[in-house]
Amino acid sequence: RWGVINRKVLEREQNVPPWRQLLIKLRRMELRGDIRGGRFISGVGGEQFALPDTVAALRKQHKLWQDAQERDPTTRTPLRHIINATDPLNLLGSLLPDKRVPHQSGNRILFEDGIAIAVLEKDEVKLLRGDNSAQQWDLQKLLQKKTFPPRLRAYIGKV
Repeated sequence: RWGVINRKVLEREQNVPPWRQLLIKLRRMELRGDIRGGRFISGVGGEQFALPDTVAALRKQHKLWQDAQERDPTTRTPLRHIINATDPLNLLGSLLPDKRVPHQSGNRILFEDGIAIAVLEKDEVKLLRGDNSAQQWDLQKLLQKKTFPPRLRAYIGKV
């Protein structure tokens, strides 16, 4: 479910055995070749474990990111993702070093090139990087934009 697991990620889960017991099992699985152990995600301390397919996907994604960074930064458009605060991917405050965002359905997090840059909390945008007010207005419009599934868009007339 997580792709890469470590102690911090498992602290968020319920009904999980202690890390010391899991660590023994994970190391045995690594010795058998079922999983890979190492440091896959920078900025996250401790041992990390992942399936071999996940490691390959992470390497591919990192290569794409490096290629994008090498291109001219003035012509490159940043890759942006918005997730809801209730999404299990909301690791702000627990795994990622930024401020914690309450797990409420109206709150959203904007990631740019994999880094959290803005948070919509109680209909107010808070920038996590920089203080540009013009940028804040654009990010607020982006975060508050409502998206509807295609069938619902056809029904309500927002095709």
